Amino acid sequence: MTGRPYGIICPVSLACEVLDKLKQGKPVRIPRFDKIGDTRLPPSRWKKVDRRVDLVIFEGWFLFATPESESALINPINRLERDLDQDAVWRRYCNDALRDYARLWQRIDRSLFLQGPGFEQVGHWRWQQEQSLQAANPNRKAMSKKQIENFILLFERTSRNVFPALPKRADRVVPLDKNRVPQT
Repeated sequence: MTGRPYGIICPVSLACEVLDKLKQGKPVRIPRFDKIGDTRLPPSRWKKVDRRVDLVIFEGWFLFATPESESALINPINRLERDLDQDAVWRRYCNDALRDYARLWQRIDRSLFLQGPGFEQVGHWRWQQEQSLQAANPNRKAMSKKQIENFILLFERTSRNVFPALPKRADRVVPLDKNRVPQT
């Protein structure tokens, strides 16, 4: 990943601050992300909200993800972990980062889980998204299919850990088919 966030506020602290201010009706700037550049946009490009809002939609791939036990991190689950993370440095880094997210999850009043068919679909959907980004930004370079495949491997462990737990943690679950069509 190439992105470098602006400022010194960690993503969890920033998200908590923004959600708290929105809930309190205080002025706040909403962070924006440049998906092709894999980086947060500078604060000067964030939309300012200076009034009370009735609804906030907070979207995230790892909403309600929790860390695994240390013993669960020992064995690699894919070729990236096997070949490039033999000492489990990345696995532990991601796992440790999830510990901080609990304070963010506490701010979520209601949750909806759009449940895809499984982890195998993630790469296909992300590739479609990347192609759309490329089409909308022809002067910039989006990730290749191979880069997407490798990117997905970075987060396979957390995905496979959270996907079975989300139906129990979410307030509402809407199953999706492989074309993202709701099945309920």
